[in-house]
Amino acid sequence: MSVRTYLPSAQFVVIVGALAISGGVVAAAQYYVSSQNTPVALTSTTQTQDSAWEDSLADIQAQSGTNLPEAPSEDAIQNLLAQAQSSNLTDSVGRSLLVKLTSAGVQGLGSDIPTQETIISEATAQMNASLPAATPATLNKVEATPDSLRDYGNGVILAIAHHPKANTEETLSAVGKATDSQSSASLPALKTTEGEYRALAQELQALPVPTTLAPLHGQVVQNFFAIADSFADMQDVISDPLRGLTAIQRYQALVDEQGRLLTNIGEALQKGGILFSKDEPGSAWGTLLSAT
Repeated sequence: MSVRTYLPSAQFVVIVGALAISGGVVAAAQYYVSSQNTPVALTSTTQTQDSAWEDSLADIQAQSGTNLPEAPSEDAIQNLLAQAQSSNLTDSVGRSLLVKLTSAGVQGLGSDIPTQETIISEATAQMNASLPAATPATLNKVEATPDSLRDYGNGVILAIAHHPKANTEETLSAVGKATDSQSSASLPALKTTEGEYRALAQELQALPVPTTLAPLHGQVVQNFFAIADSFADMQDVISDPLRGLTAIQRYQALVDEQGRLLTNIGEALQKGGILFSKDEPGSAWGTLLSAT
């Protein structure tokens, strides 16, 4: 299964996530932007008890007419955007896009490329703002000697071998089943994979690390913790598609970066004259380097 199936571009993720929740609402907004002759009443496909943000949006729409109307105040727009926020990222971005599209339409904008790009950029920024901050890893540093480098090289491979379920196949299999069936039944399996990634990060963090490799190793550990953190959002791929797809995209980016970091570590060991025999775990570094 190719991960790219579940990794659209950032802009595409925003648009699809918004349409998935807003549905006919965004379609109505687009019709409104193109006509501007008749005010269009918009109704959210997701009914909520608190419809204050929709009422405010209707007020802004009512300002339109056959002539170019006065633009709504920035305070009104910001208040409306604040009311549109919820714990569901897909819902929030979808509503925010609708507000921005409607505001642009009232001002005679909306169909021009710069305005559309601005709206998408703001939605992407809102999406990225929800990402957790990375925490620098605390390492067990030791002097770099041939023995410590050899022990380290063997130790990293052993740590990875101790957590075989920390892999993309386990992860994407669960997500793929969920997205194909539109059911969250397979998603609880991600908890096991998340635990394996977190345990791997902890084992690598405790490993004695030669000072010369500490910067690379620290990033590897930090990335594995970040990978584990992405699973909480990934499990929301059905209930909150935008949040889930963003987490999958973040997961794949981190996995790709791990491959580059581990390759750099393997090259550093090789250049340092650290060669492993076939019966040592560290012999896997040779396999990794030959594959790149």
